[in-house]
Amino acid sequence: MKYVIVEDEIRIREGIRGLLSRLSEDTIILGEAENGSDALEIIRQTRPDIVITDIRMPVMDGLEMLETLYREGIEVKAIVLSAYSEFEYARSAMRLGVTEYLLKPIAINDFMRAIDNVRQQIQKERETQSGQMGSLKQIIKGIVESDIQPDDGLTGFLEKKYGIGADTPIALLLYYMPAFSESLIRKATGELEQILAGGRELSFCIWTDHVKKVLGLALYHYLDAKNLKHWLQSGLLQKKEQIQGRAIGWCVADDLYHLKEQYECILEYLDWNITLGDNIMISYPEITAVHTAVCVYPMELENRMKIAVCKNSEKPLQDCIRLFQQYFRGEQLYEPQKIKECYIRFFWALIHYAKEMQVLDGQRIKEQVLLEKIMNARTMYELEKVSEEIERQIGYKENGIDNMVIKRAVSMIHEYYQNGITLEEIAQRLEITPEYLGTLFYKEMGQNFSTYIKDYRIGKAKEMLIGTNKKIYEIAEKTGYSDPKYFSRVFRETTGQLPKEYRMTHK
Repeated sequence: MKYVIVEDEIRIREGIRGLLSRLSEDTIILGEAENGSDALEIIRQTRPDIVITDIRMPVMDGLEMLETLYREGIEVKAIVLSAYSEFEYARSAMRLGVTEYLLKPIAINDFMRAIDNVRQQIQKERETQSGQMGSLKQIIKGIVESDIQPDDGLTGFLEKKYGIGADTPIALLLYYMPAFSESLIRKATGELEQILAGGRELSFCIWTDHVKKVLGLALYHYLDAKNLKHWLQSGLLQKKEQIQGRAIGWCVADDLYHLKEQYECILEYLDWNITLGDNIMISYPEITAVHTAVCVYPMELENRMKIAVCKNSEKPLQDCIRLFQQYFRGEQLYEPQKIKECYIRFFWALIHYAKEMQVLDGQRIKEQVLLEKIMNARTMYELEKVSEEIERQIGYKENGIDNMVIKRAVSMIHEYYQNGITLEEIAQRLEITPEYLGTLFYKEMGQNFSTYIKDYRIGKAKEMLIGTNKKIYEIAEKTGYSDPKYFSRVFRETTGQLPKEYRMTHK
């Protein structure tokens, strides 16, 4: 494999070079550059297989460089590195067809996994290009997935063996399945063959595109494309419960020369399943005439979500997520890309707020992977699966207190925290000494009384800062602080932000 490394930090560049050199004997580093402008000239001249690039660099950044390459028709696999986790960077990278997006500091295992994924994709593409093109399945697959051109020799072969001339129309039906396993492929293939055995006069072949997770059906020698589409649509949609999360697309190529173009067009529109649901066959170019409404992000649901996380309440958070999902299923139709952007924004906020509230382990959840799943989703089923995956990662804190004295003490804190209740007051009510209560509290709760009540008050303050429009001094009073300035100081010591800054950041 041939590589070009684009990184302005020389130590990182040297580190990447060292890792690549240990991968395999066929690793060739064609060049290195410290900005996108210099890298463009190297890539144009050497045509590498893989470009590894940083985003932020002087002169020209990595995304600008990739956009220029793709505009010029130079197709390379790209692995993007970034020190920034904002989803705008990642989203821009995905739109440019970036294969892998890694956050700095880069873990060696993640880097090796990304390299391996890209190498496998390139290998599959090369096998398709270099494979024997004797069968119709191989030829169709080669045309739509690779750069096989239907030249005179190929078209002559197809006409002689299959009766497909250069101007023979070919209909394409794409059957997308998120879980593209061999068992599902066999199941979907059997479903298609069963329908096609219904007596229509036509010819067909079926192939698989593992990269796009698509089972492809090419149909030719049919009488009427419109009737054929309705017939297939009726047969497939009657079986819609058999394979969850699928999307079905349809288009017709006027001839072999437009086959790849039509294939790529209908692939691009398969995510309209998110908008229209799985009771519809996505048909191109008809889908381009669908009118959509402006998709307004439901900010009020994000605020409700933050309050639920702050309250450490499982059911309110689940209800909020369900309402968010239902928001896109009303009478209005929204562009699928806009829906996915809303999903990214909502769950990005959920992840980061849950981390702050310490109900989510940042080491266990991989934002980049979830982001890619949302960006690449073609069905609402996939978006909901991402939702479920994030929900499972959130750990609600249960009140598993065994000691009855401490259980009563905690209950008093939760009831009287607004009044500035003290350890001495609680000890007096429980008829024990403050020293004994303090020792018992630390033993049972793992933290001292003052830290617990401070964290509890600050948690309640966060909830009000996000969920209400109360003044700062009002929130201070409501959480047991008579002096707003002292409250602000404690809040900043705990969160790193003043209450006003926190509200602006999270609301």
